[in-house]
Amino acid sequence: MKNKVIKILLLEDDPTASRQVELLLRQHKYEINIANSPKAAILLSTDVLPNLIICSAQLRNSSSHQFLIEMRSNRRLKHIPVILINGKPELKHARFSMNLGADDYLATPLNTQDLLMSIKARLNRFEEIAASSKQMTMETLEIPVDVAEKLSKTEFRIYRMVAGGLTAREIAIEMSISMKTVENHRYNIARKLNISGHYALLHYVIKNQGKEK
Repeated sequence: MKNKVIKILLLEDDPTASRQVELLLRQHKYEINIANSPKAAILLSTDVLPNLIICSAQLRNSSSHQFLIEMRSNRRLKHIPVILINGKPELKHARFSMNLGADDYLATPLNTQDLLMSIKARLNRFEEIAASSKQMTMETLEIPVDVAEKLSKTEFRIYRMVAGGLTAREIAIEMSISMKTVENHRYNIARKLNISGHYALLHYVIKNQGKEK
């Protein structure tokens, strides 16, 4: 998580509570976006794609449960960790919320260390799952045989990483090379596959993914 901006979306319709949580998280260098209704939270989340969502379980004019249902059914948002906060936590309510997709459930008034530890744990867990998912995707990808024949070993490896969803920066870190070197390889791959344009390689990968070897 070092040197990476962590975006947190806060769903809270109480301005005082919202401000308290916002100030706390900004002190710890998190980038905060605030929504005061589930509808606004879904729209804002779709736009900014936060790393984590903190949601009040005591929304005055709407339901945190409905928000969880809508979020977990949204293909772009369903993977995002959610922490619920509640002033009067009950075991029954907590269990129901967890069954709907909440990742943690904290009581208010918030204990600063509990909140920060929960955020760190959810983010670390998400990073592990995302990394594992990318690795599995790269290992099980079916690459068209004509692609493999046209590329060098290094180019083929980068092609698989692009297909696995890695960004140019992630590829550079994985291979211990510069971003410029990655871009040069991507350019050569695109040239050999007779495609052009900044996003052409990504579009080519998506179009050809799953074709017979």
